[in-house]
Amino acid sequence: TLGLVYPRCKELPWSAPALALLDRLMPVETYRPACPWVFAGTECGALQFSQTDQTCDAGTTATIITDAARTDTADFYKNGYIELTSGTYIGEKRRILSNATGSVTLEFPLPGAPVAGTTYTIKQGCDKSYETCRDLFSNETEFGGYINFDRGLVRGN
Repeated sequence: TLGLVYPRCKELPWSAPALALLDRLMPVETYRPACPWVFAGTECGALQFSQTDQTCDAGTTATIITDAARTDTADFYKNGYIELTSGTYIGEKRRILSNATGSVTLEFPLPGAPVAGTTYTIKQGCDKSYETCRDLFSNETEFGGYINFDRGLVRGN
């Protein structure tokens, strides 16, 4: 997006040459603490881990996928998603609220409980925070948000 950029502070002594430099179309940047990049996209650069052909075990519910083969670190897939690739609910996709060894908890329930043997794909996600970028993906150099964003500077409506 392009927009005109003008200084907002009338107390500062802006010289005509300085104002002339600002009187042009420039990319508009919105200051925010969250990263704007598409996770694992070109600007982000993080690698998204995914696994296909995973299998639901008996005891799976509409909100908790049980899979004894899952030995992932707790919350490794948090903010990612699961997509069912077989069975009655094929194509259903849900965001992951949390995961632990042997189970994945979904943010919203599926239409019903998948039967044992239903296959799924699971992918990592990102909550767009600096801490996740740094601690989970070691990708802090590509973080696109503002780390020291002072929320006190934002004026409400």
